[in-house]
Amino acid sequence: MSSEGRSWYLKTPGGDQFGPVERELLDAWLHEGRIDAKCSIQHNGWNDWRPATEIYPHIGDVEQAFTAGNVFGVAPASEDVDANPFASPVDGDGVWPYAPSDRASAITPGMREALAQTRPWVTFLGIAGFVLSGLSAFGFVVLLVVATVTGAVEPLFPMFPAAFYALIFLLPASFLFRYGRKLGDFLRNGQSRDLEDALYAQKSLWKLFGCIAALMFVGYIVVLLSLLTMAVFG
Repeated sequence: MSSEGRSWYLKTPGGDQFGPVERELLDAWLHEGRIDAKCSIQHNGWNDWRPATEIYPHIGDVEQAFTAGNVFGVAPASEDVDANPFASPVDGDGVWPYAPSDRASAITPGMREALAQTRPWVTFLGIAGFVLSGLSAFGFVVLLVVATVTGAVEPLFPMFPAAFYALIFLLPASFLFRYGRKLGDFLRNGQSRDLEDALYAQKSLWKLFGCIAALMFVGYIVVLLSLLTMAVFG
């Protein structure tokens, strides 16, 4: 069986189906307690669904680390009154055998798939922003050189918009690129901190757009008031 590409499907006991996904993501779902012995798995080229235990013979060991329906991987309460009910599940040697404790287990397969489909677009927009910013900066340099060599003042006027666009494109591009990069890290590693970094980059992007919108709104108000004043007192 090939484990490359998005060729794996998961069906829960309730009949919900997810996929196609990569084998790495399917393995992550197993380690997060989302796949149990009652689930079924299918791969491109198979004629029917197969029990999850056929692909993951050790699935019973994984189920022992998770309570039924507990996607957060919190160990069940023990009769020992001194036991910590919030401790991470461990194996017989006291070692957590499957995943780091900061794995983002609350993310559903549908959420992961949406993030995976979002990542290439935001990465593309980030790269496009860097290219546009570079072109604007290059135009600024060209205009500056022309104005310096010829001594003409006309090239000076487009220089300011060129510098403005270079800055406007650069800031969103940096946030978008970081957002896409951290999404990729999260999808590969499943670490909560990577998803948090991605969301912080997204928050910074929306904050930047909000500030730009507010400045544009104030600018429009100033222009309208100026025009009104000129019309009344001019």
